[in-house]
Amino acid sequence: MLRENHPSSSTINLPVAVAAAGTLVLWSSAFVAIRIAAANGFGPIELTLGRFGIASLVLLAASWVRGTKRPPRREWKWLAIIGLIGVPVYHVALNTGLRTVDAGTVAMIIATAPVYTAAMAVAFLGERLRASGWIGIAISFSGA
Repeated sequence: MLRENHPSSSTINLPVAVAAAGTLVLWSSAFVAIRIAAANGFGPIELTLGRFGIASLVLLAASWVRGTKRPPRREWKWLAIIGLIGVPVYHVALNTGLRTVDAGTVAMIIATAPVYTAAMAVAFLGERLRASGWIGIAISFSGA
């Protein structure tokens, strides 16, 4: 039986399951798709612009349909910094790397990203890992 926004229920939420499955399929196939596009003459910047262009159109449509509100004005500066520097740098580096490294290796490196995130949180933010954090790191390594 499907549930509609009832977190106490143990049944499957179909929209969430479809979104999760779609994310897994698209994300896992992205490395191979980037590799194929790069082999067909697309450079790292063109690949990044194409991916962001498609993602922007999809998210714009989704936010319009859902009536998503704009973030508070005080957060615009940080969103602009992340959006214009952080995210594109990652994607251009990924697209550049996939021109010389096979998709499986890149997927393995990306799968260990939670480990690096946790290590940086401990080192720079003074975070303390609980048991669930260590379990997450173990799952990340076992998946990789």
